[in-house]
Amino acid sequence: MAQEGIKGPVADIQVPKDRLRRPGKAPPPPCLGPRGQGRPLSEIVGLCYSPREPLNLQPEAMLLWLTLAFLWSPTCWAQQKYGPGGGTYFSTSRDFQNDITGIRVFIGPLGLIKSIQVRFGSSWSEKYGAPGGTPQEVILLPEEHITGIYGSYKNFLRHLVIYTDRGRLFPFGKEDGNTFIAFPDESDKVLIGVCGHYKLLGITSIGFEWGYPSFLNK
Repeated sequence: MAQEGIKGPVADIQVPKDRLRRPGKAPPPPCLGPRGQGRPLSEIVGLCYSPREPLNLQPEAMLLWLTLAFLWSPTCWAQQKYGPGGGTYFSTSRDFQNDITGIRVFIGPLGLIKSIQVRFGSSWSEKYGAPGGTPQEVILLPEEHITGIYGSYKNFLRHLVIYTDRGRLFPFGKEDGNTFIAFPDESDKVLIGVCGHYKLLGITSIGFEWGYPSFLNK
């Protein structure tokens, strides 16, 4: 069901409120580890479902606490980036007063992700990436945060799925090529920045900066 405030063809998959919880130290679901690595999102989800349960997506099922043991550094430029790279570097400016409250992605006619914008508080950042494309955006709920990213790329970034601590998923683009999963190294951290490279046709690599939400820094 699409949520009010979402513009463009971005689907929202919700989890029943009584099943929501932040990932902690509970035993991981079967989709974690080598069984989920390199698989498309549809297969990873399937690994997490019990055949006796209805098809209600759970935080454990979707993105996946998804532990593929990536190592994260505290600054965006030092973190792992996904994609072949090359071209012009970009990085969102850090906002110490406001959390990320929205994401806008521009999709080109060839299915490439051309550029991205991030919303901090009530203000959108500049557009990072190549010109053109059709915008798709999502506005988060109050006190909702991005806690995981799934995506795919070939020569350019093609697919992103944003996962939040409310158990919601927002897909952008179409899955194709090499897949990746990104998430913070601590359960209290959330997405606070995006970086990467782009060329004339679109984004060639992307990385994510994780940190504590603003209410924990006050």
